[in-house]
Amino acid sequence: MKILVSLFALVLITKECKQQNTQISSNETSTQKISNSVNQAQDSLKFTYEKMTRGFYEIIWVTSDSISFSNNIEDLKDKKTYKCPKEDWNELLNLLQDFDIKTLPKLEAPTKMYEYDGAAMATLKVNNKNEEYKTPIFDDGYPPKAIEALVNKVLSLKKMTQKQ
Repeated sequence: MKILVSLFALVLITKECKQQNTQISSNETSTQKISNSVNQAQDSLKFTYEKMTRGFYEIIWVTSDSISFSNNIEDLKDKKTYKCPKEDWNELLNLLQDFDIKTLPKLEAPTKMYEYDGAAMATLKVNNKNEEYKTPIFDDGYPPKAIEALVNKVLSLKKMTQKQ
């Protein structure tokens, strides 16, 4: 089991480094295009929050019309889906506009307890059409300050759906 978790973490880190290099090489005009596309194509946005540790996995997807989550890493089809309230979606969009989406791959985690199983590893990914921006791994419950409100909103949406 330790070997599987280690291999999975290694794959994530390798993929993350490759993605960071791709993101860093893009230019300033791309930032303006992203801001415009976020405003124009809000329906194509998708937020994905993923957290895992040994023996635990959870993924949450939020789109303009649905909130979905699953605890099964082997079969992501086994998910629960609920309707996303318009006011909550608009609040997510407002929180997204508070920072430059291109900085997600450059954010630094305030703590690194996940390195010794002190916390679950977590990431936040934002997809906009065919563009994807993903944070480096951070501790679940301790997101980087720049995205703290956004992460908390995604988590609160999941809690809200569980009460239904």
